[in-house]
Amino acid sequence: MTSHRFHLQKYVPGSKTACPKCGRKACFVRYVDEQGEVVFPEDVGRCDHEESCGYHRTPRDFFNDNPGMVGQIENQNIHYPQVARSLAPSFIDGSIVAKTQCGYGRNPLYRYFCSVFGKEEIDRLFSLQDKYMI
Repeated sequence: MTSHRFHLQKYVPGSKTACPKCGRKACFVRYVDEQGEVVFPEDVGRCDHEESCGYHRTPRDFFNDNPGMVGQIENQNIHYPQVARSLAPSFIDGSIVAKTQCGYGRNPLYRYFCSVFGKEEIDRLFSLQDKYMI
């Protein structure tokens, strides 16, 4: 198997976005740079709906539209503006968290955990959250 520098992003839940052509949600996969030097615009990728939409903009298409980028990559002298800035962490107020700590019998995730690990173990684990609340 050959390793390509530019390839479609590996799927992880939440990684797919809306297609720039058909607008359908969670069907568009972006291209990524294996070396982490190039960040492609939001429209460089492929739509899952090959038959109905067929949108596919490759890195080659991007570089054909932006020939100056090719020289920067070849010289390894790529300068990209800072896209994301560092944000201070945020927390959910403790009173809001306390309101969510009831009605576990109706919670499908809680009931699933109980069926897999047993109610006693899950109740023990859920009670630990009170001990570690900030």
